[in-house]
Amino acid sequence: MARYFLLAFFFALIISLDTKAQTINQVDTSLNGKLAPNEYKFKLRRPAQCIDKGTLQKTGETLKSRLSDDGTEVIISNWRFGNSVYFEITYPDGQKDVYVKSPCALEMIMPL
Repeated sequence: MARYFLLAFFFALIISLDTKAQTINQVDTSLNGKLAPNEYKFKLRRPAQCIDKGTLQKTGETLKSRLSDDGTEVIISNWRFGNSVYFEITYPDGQKDVYVKSPCALEMIMPL
């Protein structure tokens, strides 16, 4: 009888430790809606003069963004994962353009 009790206790202990190990090693990879730790960019059709408006498409939250030195890319600092972006751009000749980019169209800028 004691042998069965000891065996049951041993299996319960193993199952308990295995469950705790799975909880400790589990990593939250769902970054949807969380602030992106890096800057992201997307290319423009041609060099731009300025950014008139840059927002998250769903919420309308203003994005911190700037043009690259040559004006061919928009660089975003505070993009939130899983959100499309909306930008209004003005070119040097006065023409305006609208860009709507999905999350998969944004390219992460890798720090050196």
